[in-house]
Amino acid sequence: YFKSTYIDVSHGKTNIFEKINITTREKLEKYMSEDSAGVATALLLGDKDYLDDDVYASFQKSGLAHILSISGLHVGFIVALLVYFLKKCKLSSKVQFVICIVFLGLYSTICGFSSSVVRASIMSLCMMLSFLCKERGDMLSSLGLSGILIMSINPFNALTLGFKLSFLAVFGLITLSKPINRFLTKLHIPQVISSSVATTLSAEIMTLPVVANCFGGLPVIGLFANLLILPVFSVLFSILFVVFLINIVLPLGILFVPFSYVLTSFVSVTTVLSSFATINLLWFSGLATVSYYVLLFIISNFVMLKPKLKLYVSSVLVVVLTVSLIASNFSEYKSQNTILAFSGVENTVAVTTEKSEFVLIGMGDGS
Repeated sequence: YFKSTYIDVSHGKTNIFEKINITTREKLEKYMSEDSAGVATALLLGDKDYLDDDVYASFQKSGLAHILSISGLHVGFIVALLVYFLKKCKLSSKVQFVICIVFLGLYSTICGFSSSVVRASIMSLCMMLSFLCKERGDMLSSLGLSGILIMSINPFNALTLGFKLSFLAVFGLITLSKPINRFLTKLHIPQVISSSVATTLSAEIMTLPVVANCFGGLPVIGLFANLLILPVFSVLFSILFVVFLINIVLPLGILFVPFSYVLTSFVSVTTVLSSFATINLLWFSGLATVSYYVLLFIISNFVMLKPKLKLYVSSVLVVVLTVSLIASNFSEYKSQNTILAFSGVENTVAVTTEKSEFVLIGMGDGS
């Protein structure tokens, strides 16, 4: 892997999809600032290599890093725009579905079959298929089907952080968003706010063990930041994507200029939000993780147990979860740090922590 802003092909020829990718990057770099061009490249092409490390860190600390990776959220906006246009053309649902397959296939090709783009496209198409089969459309079955298809293409996708977070986030939306929304509505919270809070909370609750083990903390401002940014982002991304499509056909890169100012302001807001504190999370062992997810699934509406039996099973799982969290975080039974010294390279040490973090200390000359 290497980073390069400009790539010259010295042998062979680029295909039309590679040309679109390269041309789009060049236009973004020409008509936008460096930071805004990096954000736009991540949003449109699923490539974060051109994103400044400090900018990405501010998105992470503010709980907004998920919007920089093309996910079901982004592809959902794209499909919604496409379906809206196709409905205006008065095409049938089956024709709309076929066109969406072709469109998302072409878009994935332009993005170089980025794993996040392919994953989001498959998940979105499976969700569309559930609506197309009007007799028994089931979101949970659609999510399961998309997971099977993604892992059939590459089984190692199941081990990637992006797959875990996106899959669990959608799983949370399916199982937890409605109960949370009903609870908030009973508190007389307006529907617009309650639905947004329910969406964000359900995704955060379901991804908590993965976030705890991979990042160690959760931004305090995360929930507020998502409520503030996501509505604006949905409009911004939709318009930006339309401009991207226009530039595939016409040389109108100047249309990207306004987005340079908007995305620069967007980055500034995330920088401010990233200054807030982060909640340190407990380490989830294997047993704690399994207990946590089984507990969430048991209390959801998808498990048809009698109320007393559900309460009994949930209580047992809460006890198991609590004990396993205490055992893995507060007892002396913790795996020791593993230290590896690289032979042949002076002053270089790699440390693997108990949280499976791989830290490189020094490199060659010790600097």
